[in-house]
Amino acid sequence: MFNEKIVYMFVVILYISLTGCVIFTQQEWSENYALMEGVKSNSPLVIDGKIDTIGGAQLPRNSSGRLSSPEITITLPEKKVIRKLIIHSDNIKKLVIFADKGGTIHSSTDWQLLKEIKSVKTYPLEIPILYSHPTDKLRIVILDTTDDAVVARKQKAERSRMDFGNLAFGRAGLSMFNRRYNNVRIGEIEIYGYKSSKKTEESTLH
Repeated sequence: MFNEKIVYMFVVILYISLTGCVIFTQQEWSENYALMEGVKSNSPLVIDGKIDTIGGAQLPRNSSGRLSSPEITITLPEKKVIRKLIIHSDNIKKLVIFADKGGTIHSSTDWQLLKEIKSVKTYPLEIPILYSHPTDKLRIVILDTTDDAVVARKQKAERSRMDFGNLAFGRAGLSMFNRRYNNVRIGEIEIYGYKSSKKTEESTLH
């Protein structure tokens, strides 16, 4: 009985030690990949290292704006395994994050869903990424902000004032209002991996 207790205590101590090591390792964050030399974005102010410079999202290239969601793309100079994003914003409400897995025969990009957040509760947004392929390109699509409802009400009032039911405006006029809003405000986007995962990343890439 005494020996069983010793074995049990040894197992518990070993488990706690190993768990502690894992937690400690996971907290060893890498440098902020967004500030690496050679990083590019369609909204440069969100990766300039200054939280007080406010950048916004952009409508996708070649988009008419109709039903399109504004997005931010960030391209790294080399592939990294992403484990956490911090987005300094005061009005993002809903977003989706994708990572490029490297393209296919039919397309230059192959977007993998990293995270979907349907309702942001606190700011800034600290977003853990549980699983990701090594990637050199992120795409953050903003589906809703806390300001969208206000803008929608203003545009609805404007539509009523202009009597948009009048056929004189036609489809072109209606399409002006049939679009996503683009009110996102972002001071900075930080991107991190694990320091301890460097060797794993290199072996994955090769």
